[in-house]
Amino acid sequence: PGPVQALKRWGHDGHVPTAASNLSEARLALGDVSGALAAAREGVDFADRTEDTFWRMVSRATHADVLHQAGIGKKVGQPVAFLREEAQVS
Repeated sequence: PGPVQALKRWGHDGHVPTAASNLSEARLALGDVSGALAAAREGVDFADRTEDTFWRMVSRATHADVLHQAGIGKKVGQPVAFLREEAQVS
């Protein structure tokens, strides 16, 4: 299991959004776009289950960045939609 799954298993739920964000950025830097997208999405999903507005916003920003870097956001406008959604949540 990866670091995010290990944190969940060990009960360190508060660190999962941080780990997912860091893992996503590292995978993106290494050229692993699909891994970066998966980690970013996991970060958003987990952050949404918390009441931590900061990590909800950071997770969405990280996901939007990965989408943009992958060229996906240019096609469907997803990064902007994630950030608009978070502005309404805050």
